Amino acid sequence: MNKKLLIAIVSCTMIASMEASAKGAEKASAKAIKGKSTSNVVESKQVTTQEVAALKIATVDMAEVYQNYTKSKDSQESFNSLVENAQKELRAMMDEGKKMVDALQELSTKLNNPALTEEAKKKLQTEIEAKQEEIRKKEADLNQFQQDTDRNLEQKRQLLFGQNLEALQVVINEIAKKKGYTLVLNERGPYVLFTDPSFSITSLVLQAANEKAAEEAKITQTNKPAETKEVKAAEEKAEAGKTKKVDEVKK
Repeated sequence: MNKKLLIAIVSCTMIASMEASAKGAEKASAKAIKGKSTSNVVESKQVTTQEVAALKIATVDMAEVYQNYTKSKDSQESFNSLVENAQKELRAMMDEGKKMVDALQELSTKLNNPALTEEAKKKLQTEIEAKQEEIRKKEADLNQFQQDTDRNLEQKRQLLFGQNLEALQVVINEIAKKKGYTLVLNERGPYVLFTDPSFSITSLVLQAANEKAAEEAKITQTNKPAETKEVKAAEEKAEAGKTKKVDEVKK
């Protein structure tokens, strides 16, 4: 297969895969949430009619909460930025590969010159073989980059998803304890066939989660100047230490 065509096919496939990774991140998160139960597993036991009547149950649409959760939106933006940067790096590698193919074609054109001496032909043939090997290596690098990037992006997506879901679970637990709920179910869970809308605390959970996220962001922003000063002080101390060592060496 023509080297230029091969690199074009490989490159287009990789770009399409990366774009699909970004677009599929939200769908994957929503799908995982759909099957995620917010209720804790307890030891199975016989439950009396009186106990069932005493249960205080609430439901939460976890997909809706996650989608509108401030941290989820921030995470998605962060993830999309990672995908965009990876695509830029891939395109740069593709451009390098294209230049290699162009150089190979130029060498091949020179080799067909009937005016060349045998010695010149041998030299060009050696250059062509070296360039072909260089192109093969670039193709291998592109494939490896794609595999590593896909793996790293998926790990990052799962990490962000897990952190956000854990934060939401904390909020739900706090509300359940405060309101005295015995059981909280995911409205879109696999075992929930019907829920009365009056049982839903979705809006309450979303409001509490976003308020908590805003408070945490405010605290983080407030602490930033102090952290910056500490870092700057540490850097100045390290620089002073280097200067002292240089002076000692000079002496």
